[in-house]
Amino acid sequence: MKKLLSILALLIAITGCNNHNQDGNSPASKEEMISIKKKKDDSIAKHKLDSIEVEKNKLYEVSGKVLYRKMWCGGVQIRANDNSYKSTPFINKKIVVIHGDINSDTCKRIMELRTDSKGEFEFSAKAGKYGIVIEDWKQVKFVPSVDLNDDVQTMQCLKDEYKKPDLVIQVINKAVSNLSYTVIGYCSGGNPCNPSMGNNRP
Repeated sequence: MKKLLSILALLIAITGCNNHNQDGNSPASKEEMISIKKKKDDSIAKHKLDSIEVEKNKLYEVSGKVLYRKMWCGGVQIRANDNSYKSTPFINKKIVVIHGDINSDTCKRIMELRTDSKGEFEFSAKAGKYGIVIEDWKQVKFVPSVDLNDDVQTMQCLKDEYKKPDLVIQVINKAVSNLSYTVIGYCSGGNPCNPSMGNNRP
């Protein structure tokens, strides 16, 4: 009888082991397994969203240089050693950075900055499309000269030019460098659509 009880106790112990996992806990139910998988998927999804958010807020360096060149408006011929009409760094030039690629007096301005002693500029921006407005007349509300009232063609040309930022950049996933723009010093009465007298010689 005593031997029989020992055998029964052994069988009960073996059965109990089969109903528990190695940690001594009952095996997870189907619902518990689904819950565990859901938590794991949620954790992975959150990690991806966090990575996207970090990437979205990442800043990239944008840099370039602004030059100035005066037009030759006739008169004495330019000499080889005359630097008056050669491109030089535009120092302390105001620059406006806008969102998008269409300039207007109501567009969203991201920032304003100035060129340094070498005519260079630098700023940081998130991924996106930006316009860089360098020409003075494009940084304020467009008010055409009275002299252009009868010049419909030039007036329309200037309106179209006004809408164009001087530089348009697309910041994606790396720095944007080596940008360059030359501001032209027009002859008296001249403008981008009607340079007037003289020729645009380097």
